[in-house]
This record gives sequence, C-alpha cells and structure tokens, in this order.
Amino acid sequence: MGGGYSARVARTRLSYAEAVKLLVGGTDPVTVLGRLAGGALLLATPFSETALSLFDAKGEANNLLRDLVGRAPARIRAERGRRHYELIEAAHTVLVLSAFFDALGGYIGDRLAALELTDDEKRRIGTGELRPLGSPAAVAMPDALTGFTENLPAVERALHGMHHAFREFAGGLAAARGMTMPPADGAVELALQIYREGYVRLAADVPEFEIWTRLDEHAATRAEVRRQTETLTGIAEVLRRTVDGAAPAAVEGLARHHAEALRRPLWRSDAPAPDGLTFPLVEQGFISPRFRLAVSAKDSRLSSEDWWSRLDLREDLEGFLASYLAASPSTQRPLIILGHPGAGKSLLTEVLAARIPAEAFTTVRVPLRRVDPDLPVHRQIEAAVELVTKDRISWGEFCRVSAPTTKVVLLDGFDELVQATGVTQSNYVEAVAAFQQEEWVLGRPVVVVITSRTLVMDRTVVRESTIVLKLEPFDEPQVERWTRAWNAANGSRTGFRPLTAAELWRHRDLAGQPLLLLMLAVYAAEAGDRGFDADELTTHQLYQRLLDTFIRRQVREKAKHELGDGRFTELEAASRRDLAAVAFAMFNRRRQWVDEADLGRDLEALHPESADAERGPGEPVSRARRTIAAFFFVHVAQTDDVVRTPGRRSYEFLHATFAEYLVAEHTLEVLGDLAEDWQRARRRAYGATLDDRVLRALLSHQPLTNGEQILPFVEAMIMSMEEGERAALGDVVVELFRTARRYVADGEYRPTPFDAVNRLAAYTANLVLLGALCRRGGISVAELCGGDDGSGIATTVSLWRSGLHPEVQKAFFNTLIRVDDSLRINPGTTSTLPELREAQLVGDSFMEAVLGAGVGTLQMDTRGSVHRYEMTPFQRECHIQVVRICVFRRPIMIGNRLTPWDERLYARFARWLEKSERKKPHPETVTLLANYLVMDGGGIAAETFYKIFRLALLPDGAGGINYSVALLVLHYPELLRLMPSLKEDLMSFGSSVMMYEIARERQARDPEMLDEIVDSYRKSLMKSGDISAGRVTASMVVGLKSIPALIPSLLEALMITGPTSWPQVNPKDLMAAVGNVDVGLQKVQQALTDYIETRGDSLFDGEDLEAFERIKQLVQRPNV
Repeated sequence: MGGGYSARVARTRLSYAEAVKLLVGGTDPVTVLGRLAGGALLLATPFSETALSLFDAKGEANNLLRDLVGRAPARIRAERGRRHYELIEAAHTVLVLSAFFDALGGYIGDRLAALELTDDEKRRIGTGELRPLGSPAAVAMPDALTGFTENLPAVERALHGMHHAFREFAGGLAAARGMTMPPADGAVELALQIYREGYVRLAADVPEFEIWTRLDEHAATRAEVRRQTETLTGIAEVLRRTVDGAAPAAVEGLARHHAEALRRPLWRSDAPAPDGLTFPLVEQGFISPRFRLAVSAKDSRLSSEDWWSRLDLREDLEGFLASYLAASPSTQRPLIILGHPGAGKSLLTEVLAARIPAEAFTTVRVPLRRVDPDLPVHRQIEAAVELVTKDRISWGEFCRVSAPTTKVVLLDGFDELVQATGVTQSNYVEAVAAFQQEEWVLGRPVVVVITSRTLVMDRTVVRESTIVLKLEPFDEPQVERWTRAWNAANGSRTGFRPLTAAELWRHRDLAGQPLLLLMLAVYAAEAGDRGFDADELTTHQLYQRLLDTFIRRQVREKAKHELGDGRFTELEAASRRDLAAVAFAMFNRRRQWVDEADLGRDLEALHPESADAERGPGEPVSRARRTIAAFFFVHVAQTDDVVRTPGRRSYEFLHATFAEYLVAEHTLEVLGDLAEDWQRARRRAYGATLDDRVLRALLSHQPLTNGEQILPFVEAMIMSMEEGERAALGDVVVELFRTARRYVADGEYRPTPFDAVNRLAAYTANLVLLGALCRRGGISVAELCGGDDGSGIATTVSLWRSGLHPEVQKAFFNTLIRVDDSLRINPGTTSTLPELREAQLVGDSFMEAVLGAGVGTLQMDTRGSVHRYEMTPFQRECHIQVVRICVFRRPIMIGNRLTPWDERLYARFARWLEKSERKKPHPETVTLLANYLVMDGGGIAAETFYKIFRLALLPDGAGGINYSVALLVLHYPELLRLMPSLKEDLMSFGSSVMMYEIARERQARDPEMLDEIVDSYRKSLMKSGDISAGRVTASMVVGLKSIPALIPSLLEALMITGPTSWPQVNPKDLMAAVGNVDVGLQKVQQALTDYIETRGDSLFDGEDLEAFERIKQLVQRPNV
C-alpha cells in the first residue's frame, strides 16, 4: 500500500460481549442482560468469535444499551490507564450495537416481540452450540489516522455484518419462521444515521470522540487552529478534560521539570550569546512543524526523501498527536518521528513532554545518547528518570507510584543509539513494541514515541502498520512567525536590526530547517547592516562563516594586548584546529559527547602544547576547558548519567551537525596540506614521500559515512574548488591509498583500542570515499589500484568486510557503489546487503546476480531498504523449495494444465508440507508462492492446489490475510466455498481497487461467493476518494466508472505508466469514465493531455474517433 492510510492497522481488541461487560461493570454480560424479563435474542456477527449477548424481546434491551451509552462518559472520565482506553472502545462498540437494534426495532416494530427463545434454544446458547466462528475483532474505532467520517465505512461494514448475522441466527429460531426480515441497505442506512446522532451526543461529553471529529475539519480550519497553538497548548487543554482527578503526587516533580523546558531559550549554551543576542524562549519561538504521515508497509521506503515527497503534506500536528494519544492502538506499537538534522525533533519531544497533562499521563523523556544502549527499554527509562529526579527507582515501582495514569515515553535520538559503539539496533523498534504489548497485558499501558534521523531508518526493522511521521521544513508563513518571535526577543537591544522573513526566505533551503534558521538569524546579527550576501548561501558556507566569526571574536576579544593580524590569524587557526579535534574525539568514539580526560589526551596526542604556552590569570588550567571555553555552540555538562563516568566533565555540541561540519572541513584541510606536499615531493630529485600521520590517525577509526552530513559537506566543499585543486586532492588520495598497507602503527592518538585490521579498513575506506568525490564521475579502480587485474580492490573489499563493524558496514556499503570501472558515491538512499555490494564492488557479476536474485525473492514488494530476516530452518527450506518451483517450472499450459513435470514440482512440495507439522512459511515465501499460484493454480490438480493452500497459505487468524493470498482467493473463488472463513478475511481486509477489480471480473464466474464482496468493496471505495498508484490497471477505466470519486486519482496514477497504460484504454471508455467527473480538475486535465499526446498517432474510427475528438475539446475547453 506504499504506506498510505489504507494499510491495515489493528484498531480495536474488544468483542461485543466484552464491551457490554465493561460498561455494565459486572462479570458476565449474559447474566446481566438475562435479568430482563422475557425472551432474548443472541447476536453473533462475522466480527465476533463468541456468543455475544442476550437482548430482551420487549425492547428493554434497546433501552439498556442506550442507558449504557448514556452512563459511559462519567465512567470513562473516572478511569485512567488501560481501563480508560477500554471504556472508550466499549462505549463506541455499544453505541454501534444500540444503533443497530434501534434501527431493527424501527423496521420490525412489535414483531420483534415474537422472537422469544425456546428453552432448548436458551440451553444451546448457554452451552455455546449457537456460536458461529469468525474473526475476534469488533467494530473499528476512529483514531489518529481515521477520523469519524473516514471511519464510517468500517462502521457500515460492521452493521452489514450484524444484519447478516441477525438473519442467519433469527432464521434458525422457531419464533422467526415466516417473518419477513428487514432489507439490508435500509436497515443499515437507518442504523448509520442513528449511530451518527449518538456519536455527536457522545462527543459532547467524551473529549476523545470530539478529537476524532476534528480530524474531519477543513484544512483551512486546521491551519488556523495551528497558527493559534504553535506550542501544542491544545494537547494539554483537550487531554486534561479526558479524566477527572489530579496528577499523582509522586510524579509532580517530573512534570514540573518537563514544563520548565518551555521557559528555556531555544538555544542553550554555557557561554554568552554573540553580541548580547537574546534567543526566544521555547514557548515563544517554537513553531509547530508541518509533517507527512505513513503507515509502514512492506514497500515503504522510510529513509527515502523521494518516497516521502509523494505523501500528503499535513499541518495539524497538535490535532494528530492529541488523537494519537487518545486512541488505544498507541499503546501497542511506537510512533516514529523522523526528520533531518536540525528539523527540531528533540525540541518537539521537549515541548510534547511539557504539554501532555500529568492528570492523565506520566511522561518520561529519554535522551538515548545518555543511556546505555545495551540496556532493555525499561532500564533505559529508569536511567532517564534518575537523570531528572536524582533518585533511583525501578520501572515497576515507577508504574505503581504513577498509577493509574498512562505512561508516555519519548525515546529521543534513535539514530544516536544506532551509532553507539559495538551495538546493533536493527530490532530496537520491535523490542519497543514488544515492551508495550507486555505492559498492556500487565495493565500498565505505555505510549512510546521514537525520534530519529530519516537516513538511518534503512538500518532497522519497522513492523508493518507502525505509524511513522516525518517532520517537514518550514514554509514561508512559518518563517515569518518565527522571525516575529526573534525580533520581539531582541527588539530592545541597541543596534539590533530586525530581520524580515523575505531576506531569510531567499535562502529557503536553509531557512526551512529550524536549526539552520536560527543560525541564519545569528549570522545576520553578526553581519549587522550588511545583512545577507546577495549570492546563494550554502549550508557549508553558513557553518564556515559562523565559525569564522565566533573564533575571530573569541581570539581577538580575549587578547590582553594587540598581537597583530599575523599572530591573530595563527591563534584563530589553532583554535579551529582544536575544535576539530573535539569533533573527531566524538566522531571516532561514535558518541555525541566526549569527557574532559579523553579530550585532553586527544589534544595532546594530535597537537602537543609547548611547556611555555601562555596562560593568563583566571583561565582554565585544563587544556580541554580552554579549547572550548566561551563557544556558545558547545555545551558543558558535569556528567552524572549511567553512560559517562559520574562526576566527570563532558562536552557536546549543541547540535551534532557542528561536529560533522568540523570533521569534514578539517579532513579536507589536512588532505589539502598533503596535496601541496605531494606536488612538491614529486619534483624532488631524491625520494618522494608523504607524512600522512595526522590524516591516518584521524581517519583510521570510523568511516566518514558514520556521520550523516559529513560526506555531503565534503562533497559541497570539493565542488566549490578550482579544478586544479580538486585534481591535486585526487592525486594525493591515490598515492595514499596505494601506500596505505605499508605500515599500521599504534600512535599516541587512541580514541579506540588498537586493532590493526580495523585501523587499516577504516583508513582505506575513507580514502576511497574521498577519491570518489575528488574525481568527477568517481574514481576508477585501475587508477586507484595501479592498473592491476582487480585483485587490489578485491582484497580491499575483503578487508572492509572483516575490519569494519557490521553496523558500520551498512552505511558504508550503501554509500559506495561501482558503475563499470568507477567507484562512486550512491546518490540515492537505496540500501542493500553488504554481501551483495561486496560482489558489485569487486566486479564479481556472477555472484552479484546470484545474490541479487535471492534478495529479490525475499523482498517481493520492497524497492528501498533491505533487511536480514530471521528465518527458522523450516522457513529457509520452504523458501528454497518455492524458489525452485518458480525457477524450474515452464509457463506452458496444455489443455489448461501444466506439464506433468511442472505439476510434479507442486505435488512434491505439497507432500513435503504435509510432513511439516503445520509449521508456517515466512511471510515473504507466502507472497511469492501466492503470486505464482495465481498463474498456476488452475493448471494443477485441485487436490494439490487445495492442499498447498491449506497448509501454507490459509490465514491463521493472528495477522489477517496476506495481500497476495487475498488476490489468489479472488482469482479462485471456489476456495471461498471450501473454506468459508476466507470470506470474512476478504471482507475485513479493507478497500483495494485491485481486489475490487479482480472480484468484479470474476463475479460472473461465481456470483454466489462474490456478489456480497463486490458490493462491499464498491461501497467502501465510493467513500475513499483516493487510490494507490502502484495498484492500478488500464481496465479500471471501465471497472471504476461507477465510482466517479476515484476516476481523478486513477487517471493521475495511470499517467505514471502512460506509454504502457494509455494504448490499452479506448477513447470511448475514457470518455465514459470522465462523464461524471469535474474535468476541470488539474489532475484530470493533465491526464487527458497525456492521453492525447500518447495516442495522437493512433487511428480511430466510429465511436472511438468521436470520443477522441471530444476528449481534445475537454482539454481545450474543460467547462464545455
């Protein structure tokens, strides 16, 4: 589904019986409802696995249901935690039940009284004999993805299911014989109307229901609300009304700590701000960002900017977060918030922690860089609580003292956890989800939010149906609002020149990111009346000029006397060099901080200080302290967390991008010095040698790919160089690479333990990355390795595979690619397995083909990230057998049957499955097998086909039906007759244009099985209004013409494959499809224009010719 909202998300857990039980407050809904006089009716639907409830035949049950709904708001507000969520679900479920029975009474009236149960029927109800089987899910609720209006189709499907179950059950009662049952459409439409009215009344008293109706508001209304609540104040106001009572006293201090974040400046530093600038407080300067939203699916590419750009842009972040926290699915898996460096992810978690009301939730913000990455999730939370409260408390005790509130855990900086030394985090998100589900079972619901840089999402597994949110850059109105806050904070400062949004927006690539916007404002203040340069200002130039300004001020303003420009320049260069050492100290240790002792050792090893170095009175004794003193972008902390040594001073940049810029800049500075040395050395009469000790020391620990922005910074700086300078850098890189293996020394600079293989692997990896950037089009293997036969690069790649940490390899091998003879930097974000990239880099095309084919069979719907799957021995062997069938079968049908040889492949597989003790294949194997059976199912013996389906593909009820299996069932509807439960799986799968199209085309083949499915799909699609581009065919122009709301997005999707799709569409069919559509819509006009251009040379006659001319008129004059 590409991450769209049609991806299925489990949204409820309650059956009807459980819902009634919760609202009644008793232990047995059948007993409670059985207190009513008279007979009763058992309601059991395709959505419930149990015999649900007894309903009084005199209408008293209808009154009881309405009374339960009426009493629900008070009970909901009185409860917190898990019971609060369950009561909300129960109220909604019983609301739907009540609406159905009220509608039923409206149609049947007094005849409902005739449906009294006989004693035998009551006995059969009590023993469960009248209990039909089905899916345990009840009515889908509105939630953060699906507002009240968008959820109506799901409610309608549930009502249809109730009507069907009512007919099935009541038809078996003695009292119902001869009774005319109410028509489905009429009864459901009336029930839906009653449900709407009841929901509105309930929303007046239950804030959660009101929140979900707000999701349906017009975009302009949401935008206006967003402007009024930039700092998420609405979250506190709305969610505080969801419960009665005060916050637990034991966590009031934690809540006050979070609230204090709003009263801190946007930029926090231990040093004074430049020129006395005042940074706005968070509550003044935080701007709620725009965002895009996805539900993770198999084909989601969460690390791809291009993939995200295709999703809708949203503005009401506050509304989404409030609705997310209000819905129980938030307690089952984490919400992931992505963004680029400087997008404001951490600040968002601080504001969110401050705004979430302590009366209903207990919030803990966990800065992941400050906790031990080896600890389980609950221990990391304990460590974060200790950081704030200075009191050690276990997770269990914390839950007890904060009961009965729901816990909200904000795990900030997953990308920093990924970079932690020696730790693999590919299953961290899964571990978090497992933690949430375990806590729910224990009655302690936990909502978890994880923030991360976008780029690292190809290095972890994200379960399907996980909600992922990506923060987007500011637009111009947001920059204007931020500028007002900046000007207001600095308006009283003498000589301050107010900023205008227009001058900032000229540099929109920078101004769109909150961090860089702040840097622009600081830079503008430094520039004074000069303002910004007229030329484009790149990101690396902004950082360069900021550092120039700050270092110059620090050196010159602190000088005791005039030293002269030459000496000042030397001191500025030394200061910048030492700051780069700070950045490398963090980078090479794969941390975002460095303690004072380590930094001191690094500085002394790289740049020994002379014994007679000047040190004025009052200056810090420690060289590390002197190096970073008074830099406003460096934070100093007296460490007291569980990772750093207690009681030790540590340093970190206020944003990691500063360190990444300094690493990039200093790398090129040292490389440039070596390039100059190499040019001189080659002219010497005796011995051309290079002293690369400093560069080797710095680049022999981690590949530059470990910092997300390092290589982009390096590339931008190299691109700005003159061609000769760039060529000289490439020349020296080649020489350094060819001589790199001559020695591996353990010098005084030791940010990591000495490991000769690791040091050489990291150094050569960095040299190749630099070489690939220095040469236009990449660096050739022949030049790099001296024209050998390829063994040089092969052994080097083997060195990387053995010497680099597995987690480090992922980013490195995703970055470096080979195109013909050139090694280049991958311009995209597509990831692959290191083994596959290794084969590509060494030029082993055979192994690349073998591995690529294997990856293809295990990544059926994935165009982006590639992950290693955990597979049992059975799953591995099963997948190999299915691949063998796919490879060795011949797609030849003779007399509607495969050849005996090919049938035997399937028959052998079926016999092997019979011996497997009902073990389940891997989901990717299921997809592959189902896809092939769509083609081959009718060509093999029915017994073999059914056996394979039953043993390998039949859903087990736990995870629903696989999409490819659903398509297979629709291709062969006879499966529905053999396995009736599949019909429920298809009906509950959700709306899919592809499934509708297949069902519609097969409808005539088996109308008994498919009529209801086609009708359900059509009704659902009529209300969706959008489709996924990847799931369309040209035939849908005919198939969907009865659903005009889908035609515009269908035509837009067909444009993507226009040269293939348009020739399959006849003009008269296209004209019929747009007959009830607003052809003035931009997407329709673009599609029709594309169609005309593609079919312009086609020869038409008769109705098609007339229709084609009419289409051309619609493009020229759409209102005609």
